[in-house]
Amino acid sequence: MTEKKKWKYQGRLKLSVQDRYETPIEAWADILKYFKKDDLIYDPFYFNGATLTHLKKLGYNNVYHKKEDAFIHKIMKEAIVITNPPWSIKAKVFDYYDVTNNKVALLLPMDTMERKYMKKYLKNFQLIIPNFRYDFDKSKKGHPAWKACWFCWNLQKELETNEKLIWL
Repeated sequence: MTEKKKWKYQGRLKLSVQDRYETPIEAWADILKYFKKDDLIYDPFYFNGATLTHLKKLGYNNVYHKKEDAFIHKIMKEAIVITNPPWSIKAKVFDYYDVTNNKVALLLPMDTMERKYMKKYLKNFQLIIPNFRYDFDKSKKGHPAWKACWFCWNLQKELETNEKLIWL
């Protein structure tokens, strides 16, 4: 990515309850099967650090995932942003990571597609829909009340299709 525009938020993010879910390894397995083991993966949103453990277990070691401010870090152009961002600020994440011009995969609730602001992010967009709900919090019984999908931009080559909807 190129030079970052300043984001007006200063200080630590105040996360809502819906933002406090670590990406389960099953979700990582679903998205990473489209990438080479040596691709540079950048996950800017650090929750409890489990991402590094999951990705290493899946054979991905070229990963940048550190506990730092996700809105000031510049990343290399060849990096692919793959992350489960705080859902309460997803529109800001779309803008900051310039999703229509960079390789990005974001794990978000499926109902994000219903948001009016999504219209401006449809260029080079694809949606990967898993065949089950990811279990984000294994300490609680059952699955969350939402279905999460991978919202992808500029990954047609990696996904090997131009189809907008990809069912797993």
